[in-house]
Amino acid sequence: MLLVVLVVGGAVVWWLERWLVEFTEEVAADPDQLVEKAELLLGVFVLAFTVPLLLGAALIWRFGTRVVAAQRFPPPGTKVVRDTPVVSGAAARRRGEVLRVCAAAVAVGAIAVPLTLFQLIRSLGAATP
Repeated sequence: MLLVVLVVGGAVVWWLERWLVEFTEEVAADPDQLVEKAELLLGVFVLAFTVPLLLGAALIWRFGTRVVAAQRFPPPGTKVVRDTPVVSGAAARRRGEVLRVCAAAVAVGAIAVPLTLFQLIRSLGAATP
C-alpha cells in the first residue's frame, strides 16, 4: 500500500511540476488570462487538499459514531498501539460526540475555505480593469 501511495504521489508531483512550468509560460505570454488561470490553479489545489480533509472527517465521524453506539472508548475491535484505559458509559458517549463535532468542523472548514478563496479570486478579477 505504501508503495502505491509513493508511486501515485511521485507521479502527481512530477505532473504538477510540469503543469506549473506551462502555467507560468502561458501567463507570461498573455497576462490577461491571469485570473482565469489562477482559478484553475486554485481548483487543482482545492482538490488536492479538500478531498483528503473530507475523507479524514468521514473517518473521524464514523469512529465517533462507533464510540457512541458501543458506549465505549475505544470501541470494540479497535487496534491500539499501547495499553489504553477503556472508558465506558456517559464519558465514552461524550468522547464520541466530541469526535463527531470535530469531524463536522473539519468538513465545514474543508468546504468553506475553498469557496471563500474562489470568491476572493473572482472579486479580484472583477476589480481588475
